[in-house]
Amino acid sequence: MSGFLKAKQRVGGYEIDAIVGKGGMGEVYRARQISMDRVVALKVLAARLARQDPSFAKRFVDEARAAGRLNHPNIIAVHDVGKAPIPAHDGEGEEDAYYFSMELVDGETIKAVVQREGACAKELIDRVLLAMADALVYAEQMGVVHRDIKPDNIMVTDHGQVKLADLGLAQQIGDAGESVDSDKDEQGRTRVMGTPMFMSPEQARGLPVDHRSDQYSLGATLYNMLTGRAPFVGDNSKAIMRAHVFDPVPDPREHGDVPEAWRRLCMRLMAKEPAQRYPDAGQLRAAVKSAVESPGSAGPSRRMRPSGKPVKYETRPTTERATDRVDGDAFMPGWVKVVLALAVLVAIGLLMLLSSDDEVKPPAASALSENRSTQDDLAARMRAALESLPSDAEVAIETLGKLIGDAKGDDAFRAALTRERDQRAAKLAEQRRPAREAQEGRLNQADEEIRQGHLQQAREALAALAKEQPSYVSERIGEVQGRLAAAVRQRADALIADAATAANEDGLALILAKANTGQLDPAAAAEVQQAVQRQRTALAAKPVAQPDKPKVDAKALWREAYAELNGRRGAVPANYPAFSEVAERLAAKADADPTLAQQVRSLGELGPLLDKADHFLRNQLRSTKPKVSVRANGKATPMKVEDVDAENVFITTSTGKQPRSRANAIALEDELDKNLNGLPLDQRAAARRCYAAFCWYWAPDKAARALAELPAGDALAKALAALDQNGRLLDVRAPTRQEGGTLSVTYDFTSKDDALLADFEGAGATWGEHGLHWLGDKVLSGEIKEKDIQGYRWRGRLTPPLKLSAEGIVRQA
Repeated sequence: MSGFLKAKQRVGGYEIDAIVGKGGMGEVYRARQISMDRVVALKVLAARLARQDPSFAKRFVDEARAAGRLNHPNIIAVHDVGKAPIPAHDGEGEEDAYYFSMELVDGETIKAVVQREGACAKELIDRVLLAMADALVYAEQMGVVHRDIKPDNIMVTDHGQVKLADLGLAQQIGDAGESVDSDKDEQGRTRVMGTPMFMSPEQARGLPVDHRSDQYSLGATLYNMLTGRAPFVGDNSKAIMRAHVFDPVPDPREHGDVPEAWRRLCMRLMAKEPAQRYPDAGQLRAAVKSAVESPGSAGPSRRMRPSGKPVKYETRPTTERATDRVDGDAFMPGWVKVVLALAVLVAIGLLMLLSSDDEVKPPAASALSENRSTQDDLAARMRAALESLPSDAEVAIETLGKLIGDAKGDDAFRAALTRERDQRAAKLAEQRRPAREAQEGRLNQADEEIRQGHLQQAREALAALAKEQPSYVSERIGEVQGRLAAAVRQRADALIADAATAANEDGLALILAKANTGQLDPAAAAEVQQAVQRQRTALAAKPVAQPDKPKVDAKALWREAYAELNGRRGAVPANYPAFSEVAERLAAKADADPTLAQQVRSLGELGPLLDKADHFLRNQLRSTKPKVSVRANGKATPMKVEDVDAENVFITTSTGKQPRSRANAIALEDELDKNLNGLPLDQRAAARRCYAAFCWYWAPDKAARALAELPAGDALAKALAALDQNGRLLDVRAPTRQEGGTLSVTYDFTSKDDALLADFEGAGATWGEHGLHWLGDKVLSGEIKEKDIQGYRWRGRLTPPLKLSAEGIVRQA
């Protein structure tokens, strides 16, 4: 191979060694950069191009400078750009030659590998696609579009490194397999840029391109590596460009055993519309990594090298998705539309695309009719095919897909089948949309539960979704399950780390309590338990002298617990987690009395039980929107619930949707009770504990009855009874609340709670419309003394310095 420059000839600061390549825009030489004394590749623009059109030289320099700003291990680096005089082509005088220098790579191109071996091995495909994805991510970040990705421009060095060449540079030629340039000619018409065998449809049409055009070219290159052949071939560049624009991309599996992951990636990269490819190179890189790591991706099988014989171009009719347009004859079957419109689509579709001599033009009439059935025959075949389809919509679509695969020799029939399949698929997707959206909503809610730290609720929701068939979120559910697993792992690792540094049994007990809240899965909880046991063993091996533990003042401990826990009741769900923390802290004070410590620790169950009850109640209220009793001005009025959150219940009033504090006048415990009773029998025992905890927190007047319904010996019921009995400063049945030095006792006689009467003694008390009534029929007179008049008095006893202050409303009969 000879060039227009000779050995030892100098161009600018370079000395020519030998020519290494030749293309439509110029020649590439091995040269020595004299100033740096290093070997480089020197690309010299053909002088005839600069003479014919000065814009070639300007674009050559501009694009070389753009490439020179790039610095990436998978992109061949550009060092220098300039111009220098060389002998004129006619041998008379000199003319300017434009050049740029780049790193010289010792290796071979992917094109050479495919020509030698046919389909590439999996290891090479993995390496090349990962490197190209990284290079395109970097190029996209730098705002550069390659426009000519192809096997010729991808090199594998002798050390196995993959390099992308000519990034940002365009070449111009006209025959199949060569490159064509794009710009405006002297008449202002668009010229096309790229290599026909690997160019995107938008390149073939002379439209503006972005980074997604490079994705298409990479997909065509991947097709070449998977199958040993180009996706489209033809007699000339224009025939191949027409195929990229109009013909369906042939399935790589038609040419051999191609792994499904690589096939899907290749077909998406070669989507006709840029919007159907990956939005950015980052997502492309993630898809490539997934294909590399996919199970069963054993790589394509080896085949014989290509024979070198030309493969004749075969016309393929274009297809159109049914969802892309609305026809006036909407009730006409899709296959009939294809039959009637096929000739028009093929004959004028290409003509409308481009209009200049250099543009893609429609094929000749003889070529259009070459592989097409007659319309009558096609209609008859379509009727027979549709009559044979099964009634199940999904199976019918799969059957159409098989018929399409069997119709390789008849493009018109295949196009009609494809149109029918796409229309049916679109209709089926629309029918399934409500169910799909419902599953997506539940999946999003599970994802939100993970972000909020409600791992048990998220796990239950995901388990329910995984059982549903058909599943419309099967691809995403794995991602959310992965986030759940990561959150569980993070929480388990934190507890394991805490266990390794715990100094005593109290700390280990607290860690176990956190591990057993249901937030961890059984395997992670078991890991935490093992870590706790290891630390126990380690602590036991290093005994330390423990001081005598002081005797526990059980009464004082219960009063402290009552003051802390009772003061949190009836507020907001944000208080739920505090119960476990308070119970563990107080139980630690009673370590000298294991029985008392265990009983106090049982109070920690309130938090998880309240959380479960609240979560269940919220879901029920949002879905059923029932009427609840709202107490206001002494009356209980039923109002419809519209929504509920952590602090408010949103109800419908005469003035519209209004919030009401959950801690004020909203009776939700009855609604919870009703819905829990609807659960299966095997779940009701656990549900009654949730209900009892909820009543203790939100509806104290119903707590005693709810706790009494729990099985005898229930740990939580016994602990709450001990708290109520021993924690009160006053031995009364009514709720008490201590704020600083003030102790409040509240008697709500409108509740008609008979238990409140136990705090009083005397006779004559009855329940009435307005609460408690006391009737007497004696007055002071004559022999009747004050002590003889029946009375009603409070049983409570006060010990100085306590003072009693009472407020109430008394109505005389």
